[in-house]
Amino acid sequence: MRGWPASICWSRDAGRCRASLALVETLDQQIDQLERELRQLGADHRYVPLLCTIPGIAWVLAYTIASEIGDIHRFPSPRRLIGYTGLRPRVYQSGEQDRRGALSKLGPDYLRWALIEAAHTAAR
Repeated sequence: MRGWPASICWSRDAGRCRASLALVETLDQQIDQLERELRQLGADHRYVPLLCTIPGIAWVLAYTIASEIGDIHRFPSPRRLIGYTGLRPRVYQSGEQDRRGALSKLGPDYLRWALIEAAHTAAR
C-alpha cells in the first residue's frame, strides 16, 4: 500500500485497520485513474496551459476555471467576468459615502471555489 507501513495495524483492531488501508488504496487508484482521464480531457483546452502559469493554479484548478468560464469572449469586459464569478463585493455609494459589503456569491459555485482556493494557495 502506498506510503503506509504494515506496522501501523498493531492494535486489537488490526483487521479493521487493514480493511481501512485497503479501502484507502482502492480510492487512491480510482483518484489516479480519474486524474488521468481529466488530464486527457483538459489537455486540448486552450486556456488550461495559460491558467497554469498563474501562481496558485495547478492543472485541476485550471481545468475547473476554464470549464466554468467557457469562452472568455462572451464577456464584454473584465468587470462583467468578475461579476459573473460572484467575487465582486457589493458596493453602496451615496454622496461622499462609500461602503463595501460582502461578496455577492452569485454565479457558479465551483468557479468561485477554484478561484478562492487558488488565492489561498498563492498566498501560502
